[in-house]
Amino acid sequence: LESLMTTYANGSFFGKKLHQKLGLQYQWKLETFESQFPKDSPPAPAFKPPSYHDFVQGISPPNPAIIRALFSRAYYSPLTPYGYSQFDRNVREIQNVKIGPDDAFALDWTFQVVKNYNLPGAKAMFTANVGRTKEVFALALVASTSVSQVSHMLVEILQKRPNFNPSVLYHDTCPHNQDFWRMLFGANLDVRLGLFHLLHRIVDTLDSKCELYWKGLVSLKKSVYRYDDEDLAGLLTSLREGSFSRDGMKYSSSQIDDLRHSKRWKERCDPLLKKIILAGPVIADAIERWIVDYSNKVDSLGRPLFTRNTEKVAKEQTLKVKWVQDPPNMKMYQKIPAGKRSHHQLPKWLSNRPESGLEKFHEFLAHIANTGCGKVLADALTLGGTANHNVKARWKEQV
Repeated sequence: LESLMTTYANGSFFGKKLHQKLGLQYQWKLETFESQFPKDSPPAPAFKPPSYHDFVQGISPPNPAIIRALFSRAYYSPLTPYGYSQFDRNVREIQNVKIGPDDAFALDWTFQVVKNYNLPGAKAMFTANVGRTKEVFALALVASTSVSQVSHMLVEILQKRPNFNPSVLYHDTCPHNQDFWRMLFGANLDVRLGLFHLLHRIVDTLDSKCELYWKGLVSLKKSVYRYDDEDLAGLLTSLREGSFSRDGMKYSSSQIDDLRHSKRWKERCDPLLKKIILAGPVIADAIERWIVDYSNKVDSLGRPLFTRNTEKVAKEQTLKVKWVQDPPNMKMYQKIPAGKRSHHQLPKWLSNRPESGLEKFHEFLAHIANTGCGKVLADALTLGGTANHNVKARWKEQV
């Protein structure tokens, strides 16, 4: 019940399942009872099994409202082995996230999670995470995406956390509010625009049903970053020699090109390659050329790759690309050595850029509770799910 409530929170669902379980248990008992008598036994009162009412003895599972009330009461109760409630335990878990001078963190707002709250005036939830471990260290329901809504909370974070000393901030509206962030976190703070947000603002305007979608997408990515030469050479060698696939398939140049223009490249090859983001002027020039190359192209069915907003949005991003390049003298990847069973023996690279991890957390956060709860229960489920996310993220990073 406790583990399922975090992502479902539907009392009626649990009530029905408990009733069903009770009925199945009665059916199993009935079959066991009946199996002890021969098939040709004459009917007799002694052979009559107990009724369902006699079996349950008047006891029935709780109704949905009681299930939600019991969960909330248990979550906020201090009657635990460690002397404080699960709510306090999860708050301490989130407050315990450490951010050092070599770490980058990201700030962003998400909107889907607000549907879990029956709370008038709540428009978005502010979130913040650290790039090295992908742990979330701040959550807040806000009435708007204005930074004034969270300034007081961020000031308290700085006062109560002596281990909070970041050097780089990734923010989706960079370069806006740079002076505010530096006033808050220090004059030496480096404010950057995340690669994730730069690309997705353009990609989201493309027609994904167009046959040119993958070709245009790969070309756009080449305009913004390149792969590390050593990593790419190792991957291409593995593909051509047949050690990349379990079946020993040897890829030709055309097959490698087809692989790069598919989802399998992102799923299987991207983790093996470090991305090196190009300089701002180089990106701006490459995006301008990308617009010229694809703005008027159509596929075999006459569908254009660009929608009416693509060219406008792409040109807007050329004004912001100088804030996309990775900060100097900062470790951007963690190396994960290949396992003993790996055929290609190529290491994986875990990115320390925080914004993509925060977006993945937003997807997870939207499914916590997943129904219109009261604020008390929604807080319990949201904090509990976030604390569980942090524990898993920190454990994965340590391993």
